[in-house]
Amino acid sequence: MRVRYLARSLSLVAVVGLMFLATVPVHATSTRKVIVFLQGLGSYLTQAQLDTMSKCLVPVQVDPFNKLKGQLLNHGNYQCSDFLQFSYAGGSVDEQGRWQAMPYDCIASSANSLATNTNLLATMLNDYQNAHPDIQVRFELVGHSLGGLIAFDTSALAGGTISADAIDSVVTIDSLLNHKLTADLQAQRQALPGYTLPHSAPSCNSLVLAQAYNFTWSPAIIEVSDVTDDQVKQNYLDDRQAVVTAGQSYQIRYMTTGNSSDCAYDQDLCHAPGMWQDERYTMTVANADNVTMFDEGTNNCVAKLFIVPCFVNTHFAVLKDGQTAVPAIVSFIGGQVAP
Repeated sequence: MRVRYLARSLSLVAVVGLMFLATVPVHATSTRKVIVFLQGLGSYLTQAQLDTMSKCLVPVQVDPFNKLKGQLLNHGNYQCSDFLQFSYAGGSVDEQGRWQAMPYDCIASSANSLATNTNLLATMLNDYQNAHPDIQVRFELVGHSLGGLIAFDTSALAGGTISADAIDSVVTIDSLLNHKLTADLQAQRQALPGYTLPHSAPSCNSLVLAQAYNFTWSPAIIEVSDVTDDQVKQNYLDDRQAVVTAGQSYQIRYMTTGNSSDCAYDQDLCHAPGMWQDERYTMTVANADNVTMFDEGTNNCVAKLFIVPCFVNTHFAVLKDGQTAVPAIVSFIGGQVAP
């Protein structure tokens, strides 16, 4: 009798135990790497472009990261759904857990302060993680130009505004990571009056584009440009290196890259009028895990007297040409983490 009673009791305990386990919240048991792509100053995204980007492989004039995405799909074990687009207008996660970036025009890409942009990216990362509680989402942040600066600054929020394990790596491409001198900035404003960016959206008139190109009103650019005191400039450089050191303590990996042929940083390369300082060193941070200066697009700057075509051809060369830069970035990011 006791044996039967004991057997029934054990069976009841087993059933209750299974019921309890079924009601316990499931914690993340696998890791998924998601790549966030950030475009720079003067970029824009229409809803039609966002819809096309959802198909991943699209013409590079629509998506400057096209070649990089293609190689990641072929060699990095990623799927199209692993690619997210940062928006200067923000976005939201839908009921299916998919990130929906808001369209933005080139005014929006130039109007925000760095603090506003980093907050937008931090909110995006947090919202996406919260929408996927059953897996551990780790982000690869890949930013071109101003987009790289935003990604870099957002990594400093790890362990605070964003979780310590949210970011796996940060890749900056031709990004203004260190200060430029005010004298250079003023010279650029005076030397390029009336020029416009070639990728204009309907809402961006030529005057606005000229202002954006000359950096006359973008708060984010002014924040990292108007420095004349050498000590302040050195302190800023030290702060950048401190961001890398702090991020590395959270296992964040940094790749800061530049293009030695980028005439946005040395406009003598495009035969701009006046005297120009070589600011190409500002595209990298010395203590990053990977510091590389590529040399792509040297033959693209054919219109010597037209600064803007030269600027576009050289500033986007590492993404458009991609002969050495794109494979190096793919290698640094790596493939998916196995469950």
